[in-house]
Amino acid sequence: MNVAYPDKFGFLNEQHEEVRRMMTELDTVLNGQMTGNFKMALTSVLRALMNHHEKEEQVMRDQNYPERDIHTSYHRHAVGVINSIIQLYDIESTEELRQRIAAHVANTVSEEVFFDRQLMDFLQDK
Repeated sequence: MNVAYPDKFGFLNEQHEEVRRMMTELDTVLNGQMTGNFKMALTSVLRALMNHHEKEEQVMRDQNYPERDIHTSYHRHAVGVINSIIQLYDIESTEELRQRIAAHVANTVSEEVFFDRQLMDFLQDK
């Protein structure tokens, strides 16, 4: 997630970094470079994302961000997509399916950058 919030909201940058770390962990588990459970790694991504959303939504409320509803709506969509994937994932899923799942999750997370850039621009003057 390549968005840099103003210093006053730097904690959101730190949360983006945490999401990025969880995505890297998912990738390393997927590629066998790290032992771990793929579903647990997916859940870690979801948790980091939800934590970020909670804080970001608080900032949007506090700053009276005019696009808050649409941004929050995307948060719900992204969480729903990833949560559905976690619910449907089976330990016996094929390697190919795990690769497709990881790619889809990465795309879902990266789509959020579009909304975050709008918020970042708004917060520049706050």
